[in-house]
Amino acid sequence: MRTYNYLTPIDVVQIPEQGATVAVAEAETLFEQAQKLRKEGEILPLVTNKDKLRDALDIYRRIVKDYPQSTVAPDAAYYAAEILKEHFQEDLQAIEYYKLALKLNPDIRRKVRFQMAVILDFRMHDRSEALKMYRRVLEEEADIDQTNTEFAARRISQLLEEQNAENGSAAAEPLTE
Repeated sequence: MRTYNYLTPIDVVQIPEQGATVAVAEAETLFEQAQKLRKEGEILPLVTNKDKLRDALDIYRRIVKDYPQSTVAPDAAYYAAEILKEHFQEDLQAIEYYKLALKLNPDIRRKVRFQMAVILDFRMHDRSEALKMYRRVLEEEADIDQTNTEFAARRISQLLEEQNAENGSAAAEPLTE
């Protein structure tokens, strides 16, 4: 059984009515520290410093919890999700932080929906939710990353074909009693 000493439950974050629209100097300073730690922790694609990544993750979480009104809070939630997804394979928590990034700023200019779709599709095998999220990528992130948009369009076609094949084979199978 895997244990995750570095993971904590997502704290309840009060989403400000106006969203994350206030420049907060303390949050911005913390965000710069977290960014530095994250970059130092991501040495090479397969070489990481988990301690620095955990420290960055802790700071991103603190920003989201203590300064949700800050303009850097949505990005902090996004980067927390990225660390959780890429370095600790904590898919459920990553999805929660991606969702939080969207709540803090529905117009965030990051590939949040695409990352959620990939987790749902390839790691959690929840094809129907992945399909919904890929569609949202086409609707809401088409101008962020053309490669992701093209992938999402192809994956939608593939998933629909799989659904049709499953529905067709289920209908073609004789019922036995």
